[in-house]
Amino acid sequence: MNFTISYKSITRCLQKAQSIIERKEIKPILSTVQIVARNGTIDIFATNLEIGLRQRCPADITVEGSTVVDAKKVYEIVKEMPEEKISFFQKENNAIEISSNNVVFELVGMDPKEFPEINFFDDEHFQEVNDHVLDEMLGKTLYAASADERKINLNGVFFYRTTKKEKEIVRLVATDGHQLSTIDTPIKNINKKGYLNPDQLDKGVIFPRKGLLELRKLLDEEQEGSTLTYLCKKNWGLFKKGDSVLVIRLIDKEFPNYSQAIPTEINKEIVIDSVTTLKSLKRISVVAEEKSKAINLTFSEGVLEIYASNPIIGQGKETLSIEYTGEPIKLGFNAGYIIDTVNAIRSDKIRIRIKDEDSPVILMPAANDEHLCIIMPMEIQE
Repeated sequence: MNFTISYKSITRCLQKAQSIIERKEIKPILSTVQIVARNGTIDIFATNLEIGLRQRCPADITVEGSTVVDAKKVYEIVKEMPEEKISFFQKENNAIEISSNNVVFELVGMDPKEFPEINFFDDEHFQEVNDHVLDEMLGKTLYAASADERKINLNGVFFYRTTKKEKEIVRLVATDGHQLSTIDTPIKNINKKGYLNPDQLDKGVIFPRKGLLELRKLLDEEQEGSTLTYLCKKNWGLFKKGDSVLVIRLIDKEFPNYSQAIPTEINKEIVIDSVTTLKSLKRISVVAEEKSKAINLTFSEGVLEIYASNPIIGQGKETLSIEYTGEPIKLGFNAGYIIDTVNAIRSDKIRIRIKDEDSPVILMPAANDEHLCIIMPMEIQE
């Protein structure tokens, strides 16, 4: 294998692989990247067996071939090279010589046959997806997914197709058992042709949190003229954008019946200003206890009082104007949960719906019901 490639292209591709590779030393091969030179392009592969990534970039190839090298070291070497053309030359025993001008490195390589095989389903039909809509939906739900990998069926976002107000929609749901977020989008908004792998989405699929974090990085990339396409196949979800293909293993578990957590008998409705409330929550949470992060919200006619105390640090209190005319009610929350929720809703006005002090609390945009969030209250801290 022998090729020359631009500094910018190879650095960008290797940098993207860094968050995919497995840094634990249980399986050393998972801390590597495979570099394949063929047909005038370089393919760089990375995988941790749950997520796979292929980056493709043009290169001047003299001899086709492939090698496997340590992902972190090859990236660290390349990014410190002169910002000019960089040459890769495969020597005996899979060693790779990397050079530019007077700078020369030699890296120990591995047998490409040891690298895990990744199926990118290149011969399958991918469907176009609105990347901005998908990114917005993930931004409003992914925060609520459990980060605890032991809670397998909660460690991701549930995608499924359903009907609402006689319109077909895609619904995303995430929950960690303490908070929940669900958002609806008409299928025509996320896919212009009005369909999106109906067989899989009728049943519903769970995308793991880590895979979706990588997907959001892909969605954030600005690649002129590129569109996002999607395929769900054999327990894998795949996304293509520009020169990148991301493959994510779906979670093969049943998502819980989240609708049971949504209270139906509502006694109180409150409307708050999201910007001023979010700022106040952040301010007062500074003095909340480190472990419980407990913060109290007291709703009374026209007024919201936000309060937190800490026997070691002190206490903080702030009052805000709200739209409410009912009986006073006091609720305790984990400050982190309510801040994340208010921040995710991204609406000027937020509607809060309360059944009682012990039931889950609903938060949603005041103007529509497309995005609905749930937070479980906690014991009030005096």
